[in-house]
Amino acid sequence: MGPSRVKGLSEDIPIYQLTGDRGTRTRWAVRASKGLNPLIGRQRDMGFLVRAVSKAAASQGQAVGLSGPAGIGKSRLIHEFIRQHAVKGGWEILETGATPYGQNISY
Repeated sequence: MGPSRVKGLSEDIPIYQLTGDRGTRTRWAVRASKGLNPLIGRQRDMGFLVRAVSKAAASQGQAVGLSGPAGIGKSRLIHEFIRQHAVKGGWEILETGATPYGQNISY
C-alpha cells in the first residue's frame, strides 16, 4: 500500500494489505508429510490429554499447560494428540506459538 509514517519511527515504513491465506502448513504438517517415527513412551501424557478433552466435552472446563526442556517432545506430543484424538472429537483446532525471547512476557 506504500510507505507510511508511523508514530515513534524516524523513517517511513512500507505498509501491506493482507489479501488472503497462502495455505501455509505448520512445521509439523510438513514434517509429518515426510514421515515420523512412532511416538513411544508417551501413553501417560497422551492419556492425560484425552481425559482433559473428555472432561471439556462434558462441560467441565479444562486448561492444560505443557512445559519442559527443549527437545523433550512437547510439540510432537501435541501434534500426535491433535491428529489422533482432538480432530476425531469434532474440535476446532486453533494453533499459535511463542518466541523464546518472550518467555518472561505474559502470553
